[in-house]
Amino acid sequence: MVIVAILALLFTSGQEVPVRHEPAPTPIAWEIELDFQDPHRIDVMCNGRQHTFWYVVYTARNTSDKTQQFQPTFQIVNEDLEVFNTDTSVPPVAFQAIRELHRDSHPELRHPTKAIGPIRRGDDYAVESVAIWRDANLSGNNFSIFVSGLSGETEIVANPAFDPRKPESVSVVQPSGMSREVSVNPRHFVLRKTLEIDYQLPGSNDTLHHAEPIRTGARWIMR
Repeated sequence: MVIVAILALLFTSGQEVPVRHEPAPTPIAWEIELDFQDPHRIDVMCNGRQHTFWYVVYTARNTSDKTQQFQPTFQIVNEDLEVFNTDTSVPPVAFQAIRELHRDSHPELRHPTKAIGPIRRGDDYAVESVAIWRDANLSGNNFSIFVSGLSGETEIVANPAFDPRKPESVSVVQPSGMSREVSVNPRHFVLRKTLEIDYQLPGSNDTLHHAEPIRTGARWIMR
């Protein structure tokens, strides 16, 4: 839903639009199968303050014919199109609380950072882990989760806003004093096959904190 609006905005410049912005009807590249639970909410005290964490417990299984690098990206997009990335520094107390809740169903649950890496093919090498968001703003009735890194399918599309008179990147000095190149005017975008999962949170603003997400759809998109 979000992606359709973005792509429509990008390709209204009159330039040639690539024919396909949907995944191939049958897989054309390696894929990792994702079995996942719908999002849960948990409140945890961290450093004397209560934080609300949303999380998705999952099992990843390599269905391709060889070992693949597993490095998934999970994002929440709310009704206001705010994007929330998973917490890169999950407090140990939060992960331990989640692992304890799912000890019976996912006894091999790994910390998110330990799930990243080579994943061999087959059920015996499936990876159990969890995507965790801290204090994501889910104040509306609808949100989506986007998961990339599950497929090798990509598509390169021209950037209709590219300006050949301007540099494609600029050098930015980081707090460490090191500089890095940041893309500001790319010639192309790389779209990746991504899993979109849509949810509804029933109720009013007063009851949303206790509402359980209802899955309303799931599909593959190019994003």
